[in-house]
Amino acid sequence: MKANELCHALGVRIGSADLDDDNVPSIGTLLACCRGLVAVDKEASTVRLIHFTVQEYIRAHTELFSSAHSMIAETCLSHLNS
Repeated sequence: MKANELCHALGVRIGSADLDDDNVPSIGTLLACCRGLVAVDKEASTVRLIHFTVQEYIRAHTELFSSAHSMIAETCLSHLNS
């Protein structure tokens, strides 16, 4: 995913009809919050997990993100509604 796309997705308030640019975090804030688990490929401007073992851990512990699909769907719908 592109870094700016991820930042804008994180700035969406579920259920809100308006997009507020003040809610969009900077890429620096995003990286600081992820504590070294993600990196930005400067050439492609994409965000990726820092190592394949992070992805393996997330897949092995599905309870950490039990409602991820519904959250993504709600975020997309809120964004489309604005």
